[in-house]
Amino acid sequence: MNIIDGFQKKYIRVIEKFITVIGWLFMLGYIVQIILSLLIWIFNLSNFYKQLFILGSIYRTINTLIITIVISLLGFLIMYGWGRYNFKRYAHLKRRKFPDYITIEGIAEYFNLSLEVVESMQNDRIIILEKTIV
Repeated sequence: MNIIDGFQKKYIRVIEKFITVIGWLFMLGYIVQIILSLLIWIFNLSNFYKQLFILGSIYRTINTLIITIVISLLGFLIMYGWGRYNFKRYAHLKRRKFPDYITIEGIAEYFNLSLEVVESMQNDRIIILEKTIV
C-alpha cells in the first residue's frame, strides 16, 4: 500500500514540482497568447494582420499555425497523460481507515445509555440532552 506521508524522496518531489511548473507555464502561456490575440483583434491592429497575411509570407503563416497546433497538442497530451497516470496510480488506493461496524448495543454499552435513547438519538432531528453523556 502506497501512502504519501510527507517523507517522499527529495528527487521525486523535485521532479513533481518541475513537471507542475512546466504544466502551469504551458497553460499560462497559451492564456496570454489568447488574450493578446483577442486584444489585437478587438482593437483592429491591422499592422499585425497585414504583416502576417501578405501573400509572400503565407507559408510562414501556415508554418506558424502548424507549430502552434503541434505545441498545443503536445501540451494537451502531456497534461492528459499526467492526469491518466495520477488517476491510475492514486485513484484506487484505499487510504482511509473506516471503523468496524458498531451495533446499537455497542453504542449503548459504551455511553451507558438505554437502547431507546440511542435509537431516538439516531432517528430524531432535534435532540435535547438533560446531561452531558460523554
